[in-house]
Amino acid sequence: MLVMGDFNAAAWSNQVAGFADALDLVPPPFYPATWPVELGPLGLPIDNMFTRGAALIRTIGPTPEAFGSNHLGLLATVALF
Repeated sequence: MLVMGDFNAAAWSNQVAGFADALDLVPPPFYPATWPVELGPLGLPIDNMFTRGAALIRTIGPTPEAFGSNHLGLLATVALF
């Protein structure tokens, strides 16, 4: 299973952490900053990606640009076992 999207909250927030714990989701190797775009790597990781089962996030990073949004997307490499 791969769960990803604009959660508008960091993975360590009570809501997202509770969601991930309840579904036994595996986090990425780190949480790239995605908002606000102007802060770059100093921003907050409000876009998240988690896996469960045979999928594992190997690499993850922000998109090179915002494509008109006020936050960056995520690019990841996911291995299937």
